[in-house]
Amino acid sequence: MRAVVFSDSHGNFSALENVVSKHLDDTALFIFLGDGLRDTDDLLSVYPQINLRCVCGNCDFFPTAPDFDEVSFGGKRIFFTHGHIFGVKESYSRAISRAKAVGADILLFGHTHTPYNSYENDLYIMNPGSLRSGSFGKKTYGIIDISPSGILTNIVEI
Repeated sequence: MRAVVFSDSHGNFSALENVVSKHLDDTALFIFLGDGLRDTDDLLSVYPQINLRCVCGNCDFFPTAPDFDEVSFGGKRIFFTHGHIFGVKESYSRAISRAKAVGADILLFGHTHTPYNSYENDLYIMNPGSLRSGSFGKKTYGIIDISPSGILTNIVEI
């Protein structure tokens, strides 16, 4: 099973739509990690059939999405947040602690615009970067593949 993860579109709807259209036929779950909820509203008007989960970011004003959420996917537990309420620009420790406390296998967050992909202490940790302006000017998103063999996480540049 495949999940595609993106964050921080900040009004770059075309990048968001590009990623979804590319993965429309091979992805069971799309996860948006905040800072661009208006873009996801537009996305759902174009692709109402997609399975999209969202959390709000610090630049999403009057959001209807939660600050963090959890989902079971492919037999694994995913904890996801934008990251600002867990202070991820300073340290990942609070987000990691929360993910471990809820029994997550995978932690997803955005906010820093810097891609990060790691496996630490039985926890997959991913920041997909940004669809607007990531580190070094690159636009990136993440892919999670879950199979009987295990979990594979990747960061992809647009």
